[in-house]
Amino acid sequence: MTGPHAHSARGQRKFAVSLFADLTGYTALCERLDPEDVERAINPLMAGMEAAVSRESGLVINVAGDGLFALFGAPEALPDSPTRAVRAAERIRTMVAATSSAMPGLALPDVHIGIAAGEILLTSSSSRGSWSVIGASVNLSSRLCGAAESGEVLVDDGCHELAGQQFIWDAPRSL
Repeated sequence: MTGPHAHSARGQRKFAVSLFADLTGYTALCERLDPEDVERAINPLMAGMEAAVSRESGLVINVAGDGLFALFGAPEALPDSPTRAVRAAERIRTMVAATSSAMPGLALPDVHIGIAAGEILLTSSSSRGSWSVIGASVNLSSRLCGAAESGEVLVDDGCHELAGQQFIWDAPRSL
């Protein structure tokens, strides 16, 4: 069986929106500060990122060091997943800027974000309590995140088409 909600032996195929958010300047911060100081500085930012995703009904798949990977529309389908992902990105960007400015002298990093929509294969690992996600949109959102400038959100054409009219864009597909 194929289609947007088909099940395979390994997981469930569905339409979802992938979001990658990465802190800019994290490596420089790690080079300047003691690891415990980095942890104290980064923890509120990462917790704020997770909260922004959760507030928009997203699912945090992975948090590692200075980055976060989340899905919108999985495991439960949401008709407005692209809009939710873009709103979460705006919340993340605002929160990181506010948190960084509240800690003067620390030169906390900024954030860059990539978002892409498409079909994925989502597999749950009940033994580890984690998710595995495969799909071209996952790879694209990661690449968009890497291409985004500090403070920028880049979205793919599909997400822009589905959510674009609800946001003011600086350039095509850039918040």
